[in-house]
Amino acid sequence: MTSLGFSRLHLKNRTIIRTSPRLSSSSSSHQNTPKSYASQWSILNAAMDSIFAMDMRELSFEDLYKIAYDLVLDNNGERLYTDISEKLVHRINSHCNATLQDKLSTPEFLPTLTQLYADYKRAARTITDILMYLNMNIANIRVSHGKTILRRAVDIFYETLVSACKDQLREELLRRITKERDGEQIDRKLMATATMMLSDMKCYDEVLEAPLLKLTQAYYSDLAQKWSKECTVPVYLEHVYQRVNDEAQRVEVYLNAQSGPLIDHILREHMVTKHMDFILENPKQGFVQLVHNDQVQDLTRMYFLFSFSEEHLKKMVSRFEKYIFETGRDYVLDPANLQDPISFVDGILDQKKTYDVLCEKSFSNNQLFRDSLDTGFSHFADGNLQKRIAEFLSIYLDFAMRNKTQDPDFLPSLDRALSVFHYLNDKDVFENYYKIHLSKRLLLSRSIAGTSASNDSELLFITKLKEKCGYSFVAKIEGMFNDMRLSKKSYEKFLEHRAYKERVQPLNIDLFVNVLTSSFWPTYTMSRAILPTPMKECTKAFTEYYKEIHESRQLTWKKNLGDGVMIARFPLSKHELVVSTYQMILLMLFNDVNELTYQEIKDTTNMPEKDLRRNLMMLFLGKHKLLAKEPKTKSIKTNDVFKWNAQFKSSQVSIKMSDQIIKESKDKDEHSKGGNTTGGSISGGTSSSGTRKPSAQDKSTSSANTEGLSKAAQVICDYVKKNSTITYKEVCQHLRESLGDDAPKPLEIKKTVEQLIQKEFIRRDDENRKILHW
Repeated sequence: MTSLGFSRLHLKNRTIIRTSPRLSSSSSSHQNTPKSYASQWSILNAAMDSIFAMDMRELSFEDLYKIAYDLVLDNNGERLYTDISEKLVHRINSHCNATLQDKLSTPEFLPTLTQLYADYKRAARTITDILMYLNMNIANIRVSHGKTILRRAVDIFYETLVSACKDQLREELLRRITKERDGEQIDRKLMATATMMLSDMKCYDEVLEAPLLKLTQAYYSDLAQKWSKECTVPVYLEHVYQRVNDEAQRVEVYLNAQSGPLIDHILREHMVTKHMDFILENPKQGFVQLVHNDQVQDLTRMYFLFSFSEEHLKKMVSRFEKYIFETGRDYVLDPANLQDPISFVDGILDQKKTYDVLCEKSFSNNQLFRDSLDTGFSHFADGNLQKRIAEFLSIYLDFAMRNKTQDPDFLPSLDRALSVFHYLNDKDVFENYYKIHLSKRLLLSRSIAGTSASNDSELLFITKLKEKCGYSFVAKIEGMFNDMRLSKKSYEKFLEHRAYKERVQPLNIDLFVNVLTSSFWPTYTMSRAILPTPMKECTKAFTEYYKEIHESRQLTWKKNLGDGVMIARFPLSKHELVVSTYQMILLMLFNDVNELTYQEIKDTTNMPEKDLRRNLMMLFLGKHKLLAKEPKTKSIKTNDVFKWNAQFKSSQVSIKMSDQIIKESKDKDEHSKGGNTTGGSISGGTSSSGTRKPSAQDKSTSSANTEGLSKAAQVICDYVKKNSTITYKEVCQHLRESLGDDAPKPLEIKKTVEQLIQKEFIRRDDENRKILHW
């Protein structure tokens, strides 16, 4: 006996019977109830009619499965397969073909065809479930050629119906795609159903893809020609970028995935490759102009469109590197940019920041662009084209270190400065300048010498230098810091020494001495200036102490490096003066006398004439006029008389003199007479600026001449004049608000501000360079 085990799986509209036959070795159940093939086929045939009619209420899928199962066991599989195929052909001819004929030339053609196929395939799946055992034995059925019932059903639909109307189908699909490309709405769901139908029938390539690629090539070739004549480069890039995304979305929604790369290649070939010169070389709106104007979004689109080809990217990279070099070269060689070292370095850093942003946001940090950025920068920022880059970078760092408490971006500014240092070829030149400026910070700033917190930023930068250049590069610089630490310890011991208690303490003078190792520090000129008696006594006391500890060492006093604090009592006020050693020598002369001639001062102090003139002018021409001179001119003659300024008065208790600078000049009246005199004017600020405050006459002249300035310069002048005092950030914001799209780029704004400062329309604040005054 044979028994059959059935498992029943209920679905929405039908029941699928899965069986696992258990056969005895001698016989099977169908032999007990023999039936003819014709009677069994008639049952299956009627069942298929009901399935196609979607009326399956009276069908028993279990019985139908058993009938098909028995037919296969009786070796009627090939006959059953053939009859099923003929039934499917008949169904298509009798129903589908007749339904479609009336729709061939109407808008309902495609919806009708896809609906017919959907209904047909749904029925074919149900029939396949009934004939599951036939599919399981398909390998033994020669006429099937290995095709399952469902596969054969799909092939029959194509061969019988679709192949006859594939030209109309192709035209309809291409018409709808073109309509959508032209901006009209189409039924995307219908298109997805149609392309899936073609994929099922394995005719997608023949019916749609091949003609679609040909159409795409012609369509975008014509469109690119039109846009390149009508559009600017940014607009062209935007259009092409949008088309690439549209085509990608079209593939994702309803085309076969295999068409995506082919369509994308055609689009880029005809809209990018064949218009490369228009995009890259356009003199007004090409790649160079996009970089110059920081058009990040447009450059992002360009990079996206070029990224499919390494050759295209290399063309972008080549122009990027060339632009960086030429822009940087013109900047570092422009004499106008050399007026202010701080602004000069800021300009280079702004360029670097701009290109870094482009590499990150527009070029996806592509290594080709990163390398071209480094190469372009190294060609103009290496110190060969402009020898002063190393010096200006050191001045920039010096300014940053001195103003770190006022600058919230101090630490990032160190990293940006190091990025420029990286490009220097001769880093030893930078080291020499850095040591000079560092020595002044260490020696002339009591806060740096006295607190470890202030040293942290200095040591942080030294650590960064060490990481880049190795220990040997910073060995001498670290030796300078070590000298400062040892000096502090030495000072503590000096306070306990008898020389201090016997010779310095009675003078009521606080003395601090930095002992410098000559091999670590910059070379300083020897000063033969004569110290006042109290100061001389202090130096002798320290020398006595030091010789007892280090017998073999020799001390050389650098009188031009020190500074100090003096208590000055004027008839109208009392002040604490922060002055250099030279200024201290000059002021202490007037403790004993009321007036001295220039020649007497020179003979008494033995100070170098250049230093003497400079420091005297600080004292009688500066903001705080501690001395008075007769005659009251800006020049200094041999017989000029200097007096203690008894009329001096200031609201400031503490007055700092040592940070004022002199701009040497000749008095016009004296020079015309041939007199050997030197005059000058004084301005507050750092030694890097050398600008002076305009007088009232200067201001009126400046106001009258603003008409000859650029539009941006006039806006800046009017804004600063209106507000008297503003920040640089406010200037940039006001320009953007006033000029809109015509506002200059940050680097151009900075250059315009420097030109206005040079022409004395505006000036920087003495304490904070980011503040501007009219």
